[in-house]
Amino acid sequence: MSADAAKNVLGNEKEMKTLTNCADDGGRDKAYLYQDLELVTTKDGKREVVREITLKTSAVSTEEGVKAGDLPAAVKRHIRRQRQWQAESRVYGFG
Repeated sequence: MSADAAKNVLGNEKEMKTLTNCADDGGRDKAYLYQDLELVTTKDGKREVVREITLKTSAVSTEEGVKAGDLPAAVKRHIRRQRQWQAESRVYGFG
């Protein structure tokens, strides 16, 4: 996902930080801090792309319904339910 698309959905961040690392790649990574999550981006050529998303509170969740604070059993249940839904939703064409 492009960073621009993600930021369009999330709106304005509370804070943006340029991240430094031991590879010293000239500040290619950035962290966009929001109230409930952190979005880390990196450069892929000329494009800024999402590298990771960290959920910080249970106010936000993944597409599968997984949220911060979930126990492992709940995470597995959400993912299993999502996979089952995807399998049942497939449309097959013949001919």
